[in-house]
Amino acid sequence: HLMRINLLKRMESSINSFALTVDKIHGKINGLLEQIDAHENNDIEELSIEDIETDDPTLEDYLIGNKVKVLVQDMDLVRWKQDLEEDLALLKELLTDAETVDPTRDAKLLKLKEVIKTKANSPFNPDNKKLVIFTAFSDTAKYLYDHISSWVSQELGLHSALVTGQVRKCTIKGIN
Repeated sequence: HLMRINLLKRMESSINSFALTVDKIHGKINGLLEQIDAHENNDIEELSIEDIETDDPTLEDYLIGNKVKVLVQDMDLVRWKQDLEEDLALLKELLTDAETVDPTRDAKLLKLKEVIKTKANSPFNPDNKKLVIFTAFSDTAKYLYDHISSWVSQELGLHSALVTGQVRKCTIKGIN
């Protein structure tokens, strides 16, 4: 349920953020499937989670999880692999659909450009063409900057900037 909510929030933010998240989950599932296959083809002695140090890097191939580690051998590998393969197929379909929405077909991006153009052409206060766009996700901010900064410069003669936790960019030379 939490994963579904996270995906929906990412999709609400931008189709680009959604595709990035789906691709990342897709990659993690592929990694888990590889780990399961490697475990199935490996003749190892039975381990007990109580007898091992879960931080031991030599046991990394036998453990799954981030904060809470579980031995791969303790999982129902047949059913888990089936579930993961089913998830992988669904995610692949979602990713394919999401990737068909390029910036020229992104309705939210096109609507935002329309709002920006209206604001620039009819400012509330004379000569106040400032506009601030907030987003919860930095990759959405980067996507918007990548697809709005040159457009707003060419179309409206305005400058733009991107400010996230790690990135600061500006279309005015010498200002970051």
